[in-house]
Amino acid sequence: MYADDHLHSEFSDDSREPMENQIKKGIELGLDEICFTDHVDYGIKRDWDDPKGIKVHTSSWRYGLADTQPGRNILRLYNDLGGKISTIGSDAHRTEFLADHIRDAYAILKEELGFTRIAIFEDRNPVFHAL
Repeated sequence: MYADDHLHSEFSDDSREPMENQIKKGIELGLDEICFTDHVDYGIKRDWDDPKGIKVHTSSWRYGLADTQPGRNILRLYNDLGGKISTIGSDAHRTEFLADHIRDAYAILKEELGFTRIAIFEDRNPVFHAL
């Protein structure tokens, strides 16, 4: 499974990328799935009481950060405590960053941190795929 589960289009306040460009680039890259996470920012947001999983944002490579987002220590703790749902997304606000470092994140989760699967969502339910 080669998926980017966090990208944006012109329908988000903070992106001007046409959705069609993101889709065409996803096809060109051979992605099996993409998920648009467009949003409108209204200010302070409610914190969810029961988080369902953890998402690795590969934008840490783009921004030159020293570690993944969230950091490996948090990801390791989540896995060690029995966390079951993990997703990966590029946080692409522009097509040039679609699927950026997704395969690198897969390798870190599997080879360094012992994750065995990732999740995508269908009808708001997790569907698991082996790493």
